[in-house]
Amino acid sequence: MEVVVWSLIVIALSTAVAQALRYVMRQVLLDSIFKIVDECLAAMQCSIAILECGVISEVFGSWSWVSLLFVFIFGTIKHATFIRGGYVGNPVCFIDRYYMAGKKSLHSPFFIIGNIGAQLVGSLLAHPLSRLFWGQMYSQHHNKIMLVDCQTTLEVTFTEGFSVEFITTLIAWMADSITPLKWKPPVRSAVSLSLLLTFVNTSGAWMNPAMATAHTLNCKGHDNHWEHFITYWLGPYTAAIFFYEMKELATFVKEQRETSRPKTSGQDLVDSFALSVQEKKSTRVKMTSITVQQEASSNGFQKVNGHVPQTKYHRSPGGSLRQRATSVGPG
Repeated sequence: MEVVVWSLIVIALSTAVAQALRYVMRQVLLDSIFKIVDECLAAMQCSIAILECGVISEVFGSWSWVSLLFVFIFGTIKHATFIRGGYVGNPVCFIDRYYMAGKKSLHSPFFIIGNIGAQLVGSLLAHPLSRLFWGQMYSQHHNKIMLVDCQTTLEVTFTEGFSVEFITTLIAWMADSITPLKWKPPVRSAVSLSLLLTFVNTSGAWMNPAMATAHTLNCKGHDNHWEHFITYWLGPYTAAIFFYEMKELATFVKEQRETSRPKTSGQDLVDSFALSVQEKKSTRVKMTSITVQQEASSNGFQKVNGHVPQTKYHRSPGGSLRQRATSVGPG
């Protein structure tokens, strides 16, 4: 467990450095510029944690409980931090913001390009900073991995890799859309971890173009830039657009069905119910009057001025005889 302790130390040190830089930059930069710098620092912290997850998985194995727990906790903290800090974290998230705003851009091109560039720069800065920390530690595992060159995670054809990135991004977006806000950090972490373990031997299931480029571009086994672009950039972007277009189509179909269905207002329902009750009551009164008159006639009672004498008896619904207190009439 020594390697886990050293990994936690690296993450703690990188967080301290990022927080110190945030404090300084916030004092000297404009808010619009600081947001981009802040995004860069967040991407750097996330990228360093990804490198440490790789070290843990290399030592204990990807399916060990130590690796799974470490990655899950890191993912949960990362997503909670990004939600609270308002970080973009993923270039594909601009597609989400575009559709959520009714297909309107909430940000200027400068902000979008600046954020994507900041994510790439921050993710790339994680490598030299991590090596700087690793070189000062007494961890043989970190020192050993420091000498190993990075490797591409695309172990299938780029068409298969595109399909994997498309499917995994689509599943992640669907799961996130039905998850309440307070449960998003652990759910996102669990879904991402499950997809990663399922497709680890295909494209790596990055679902994040900036992180995929920072950790796999020009690494050992990398063929060409076009395959990388199609797999790790076009795949997730296409999946996000497809998801929101299908969501809008489903909403449109639902609205059309509700429009074609005859609608009844609340007042119409009340009036209809009141009319039904009144008709039933009138019918019941008429039937009662007819029944009483028939009983009076069958018992030899004669009407006097249209009424049965009060001293006479008639049969109640229960079958017993009782004296009628008032004359038999419509009431």
